[in-house]
Amino acid sequence: MAALSKSCLYGILAASYLSVNSGIDKKVTVSKIAEDLGISFHYLAKIIQILSFNGIVKTKRGANGGIELARDSNQITVSQIIDSLDNPKLDVIINDRSSQIKEKNTSNNINKLYEKFIDMYKNSTIREFSSLISLEND
Repeated sequence: MAALSKSCLYGILAASYLSVNSGIDKKVTVSKIAEDLGISFHYLAKIIQILSFNGIVKTKRGANGGIELARDSNQITVSQIIDSLDNPKLDVIINDRSSQIKEKNTSNNINKLYEKFIDMYKNSTIREFSSLISLEND
């Protein structure tokens, strides 16, 4: 199974960072996120642009500008970010792997485990993910 791209991982981290560090009337700049996460500013700016185009984040220019999540973090799934940045690679891998499992007629437990993984991929929210890692802005 292929790994997620660096863009995808950075996108998930940036959204998780925003989940913890932004809110109503509190936007965060791309440069602040890049600095705190140790990501290239220009690389992250391109990722944010894609996430904005796909309705994951909102951006605002100007003196009170910055970035915030477009919706509450419990309404944005990790799979939405993956689909925005890595589409359609992961769906092909998941669908291909699902076919292989069914073709090999593997045990029920493995099939159940795989189905649980797919459910987690599709339904885990940024809020749930951000609670697993420490991204608070000091």
